Amino acid sequence: MRRHALVVGLLFATSGCVTAIACDQDSDCHAFGVVCDLSLHACTIAYDGGTPVDAGDDAGVADAGASDAGHPCPCPAGQTCRPDVMMCQPLAVHVLSPAAGQVDPGAQVRVVASVTDWDGGAWVASRIPAGGTAGVSLPAALNALDAGLYAGTFGVPAGSGTWSLIAGWVGANDSVKVTTVVCSPSCNGWEACLPAGDAGACADLGLSLTWLAPTEGQVVPANGTVGLSLQVATADGGAFSRPVPLSVDGVSVSPLLPGPMWTGSFDAGSVSALVTLVAGWPGGPGSTVHVAVDGG
Repeated sequence: MRRHALVVGLLFATSGCVTAIACDQDSDCHAFGVVCDLSLHACTIAYDGGTPVDAGDDAGVADAGASDAGHPCPCPAGQTCRPDVMMCQPLAVHVLSPAAGQVDPGAQVRVVASVTDWDGGAWVASRIPAGGTAGVSLPAALNALDAGLYAGTFGVPAGSGTWSLIAGWVGANDSVKVTTVVCSPSCNGWEACLPAGDAGACADLGLSLTWLAPTEGQVVPANGTVGLSLQVATADGGAFSRPVPLSVDGVSVSPLLPGPMWTGSFDAGSVSALVTLVAGWPGGPGSTVHVAVDGG
């Protein structure tokens, strides 16, 4: 049989775990009749018999990362086999989103994380474990989105606090910290609740609302549905994603829903009339547009 020139680390098998023998000089390995590979700081021997198979196959959350029977390097959860030195190494987990920062109390927060193998390649499984600060509602797991990408939704408590959302295993994980702040009394729809000492304080976001459709004085046919589009911006350019109240001739109707633009609709009715649309909050920021219903 052809001998393979691959050199691998000398191993001890302890309680089912394979561990390389560390070394700093050849004399550390003489008892085993081998030498020290200083580039790896591991005692090395010649390996005869083909290329070892990476043991990173999906085995479920509880033992994800463990090798299949017969693989040369069985590893515990959260680790993968490095076949060139026959060592178990932790998987690399990185939370990609969200960024650390403030979220609404009681919010559902989607976490996306990447997992890579010892060589930087995507680690492919069906799911990875999730963890978090006491009080955080955890997903059963972060499920695979794509090769090496996993996602799950965490629920943060309704009170004030700082919460860690964790992706991965003990010894191989990453986390992001999010903060919730509760203001009492609660803030108006155009305000944000910001940290202020041990409590929170309401701050005006400086919203500007601009009608995109319909335009001022636009004529619309009777008995039709009129599409609405509104632009919303904050004074500092920050994010805003709440619905905006809408009234038609002073009567509250379904709000405009957030997106790239805030959108909605209203029924024009059957009688010719000048209709007043107001987007915004009584006592707060708002914008008005008039449309002419043509009853024929």
